[in-house]
Amino acid sequence: GDWALGDSARAMGTRTSDQIPAFFRVFATATNDATWRTVRDRSYRIVNALQTTYAPSTGLLPDFAVGLDGTPRPANAGFLEGDNDGKYAWNAVRDPWRLSLDALQTGDARAKDAVTRISRWLKSATGGDAEKTRGPYALNGQALVDYSSLAFAAPFAVAVAAAGEDQAFLDALWNRLKNRAIGGG
Repeated sequence: GDWALGDSARAMGTRTSDQIPAFFRVFATATNDATWRTVRDRSYRIVNALQTTYAPSTGLLPDFAVGLDGTPRPANAGFLEGDNDGKYAWNAVRDPWRLSLDALQTGDARAKDAVTRISRWLKSATGGDAEKTRGPYALNGQALVDYSSLAFAAPFAVAVAAAGEDQAFLDALWNRLKNRAIGGG
């Protein structure tokens, strides 16, 4: 992002939710520029490295990642926005939706693998109870708050849909979403 321009400490960092692989594919097609395919592939390498190394049991991604010139890792607290920069919080909340978009539109196996990790963890963490979704989370799945927000629940529902493994859990998430007033958590 432009927040990294001229800042060597941030230059090798990214907001994980800025990885929009389905759109990178579209950009490559629209511009006939193979660079976008390279960006898409690199995005998936970053996602896989972060999930495998830092969130193997959850698949959650941090708000910000650093070390893109070597080994990607979650950013430290205070990297750009605050204490949750290296956790699954208000920026990373978009990751399940963005990755699911690619899985659903293109069938990309990397996208499906990424969202399936998240979907399986979520069902386990909530015991299949859609009302127990939380967020933000530590990458190990520990809820950092004791409340629920539609901002977290909705992208999780898209991940469960893209994973395609549990219609009953997806239905429960959908019912939770449609029965909540905006701003009602």
